[in-house]
Amino acid sequence: MYLLNSAACLTMLLLFYKLLLENETMHQFKRFYLLGSVFIALIIPFITFTTYVEASTDSLQQFSGSSVLISETDTSSKLN
Repeated sequence: MYLLNSAACLTMLLLFYKLLLENETMHQFKRFYLLGSVFIALIIPFITFTTYVEASTDSLQQFSGSSVLISETDTSSKLN
């Protein structure tokens, strides 16, 4: 999974380079961009964002107060 994420990041950075920076004359900036994009593509897959959602007590009371109707069916089978 890490290799797929890293390859996707590197592909997007290379696409940005091909579309916008390839024809520019800033050779030193392009050199640092290409070297930096390799390091960025190696680091970005390690970054994860975690969000915690707290459950409100109102929604818990709503579900606990509702009644559930369960009907029993005859599941006995008769053999002849």
